[in-house]
Amino acid sequence: MLPAIENRLATLPRELKPLADVVRRHYARGASVRPDGTVQIARAPWMGPEAFALVLYPPADAAWVSAYGQRLGRPVPEAYARVLTSVNGCFVFGLALYGLPPSLQDRARRRDHSLEPLDLAAANGYWAREYRGAGEEFQELASVEAADRDRPPGAPTPWSFGREQS
Repeated sequence: MLPAIENRLATLPRELKPLADVVRRHYARGASVRPDGTVQIARAPWMGPEAFALVLYPPADAAWVSAYGQRLGRPVPEAYARVLTSVNGCFVFGLALYGLPPSLQDRARRRDHSLEPLDLAAANGYWAREYRGAGEEFQELASVEAADRDRPPGAPTPWSFGREQS
């Protein structure tokens, strides 16, 4: 495993151990680390020539998490703050964990069209729902991983980032 990826996985908090396990299981399907530190695992060429099934964004700055809490009017829950400062959002077989896009945190900073996580503020402001019973676990990972595993090689993906087809 690339040292940069192993180092990232080693620093993940306990809550993200299931995510680290999924990354390790699918590492052999291809891996890369973008210049900004974004980790990409499991090439998905049926989605696009540069697509990956797993994308883990670089950690959020602690100052971003604090500023987001101030804008929100209450602090970010400690468990989610630990997640954001470890993995500032990710995509795993179509399952998205929202984060704090760097381009929206530092207005003076110019971005170079890097990949960024989906915006947590937009999710909270427009379509947030309370999910009870999940605690601090990522219970959905096993389900989305199983759907990908059941996909025959070369078949269309069972997960998508787009609108549902009718």
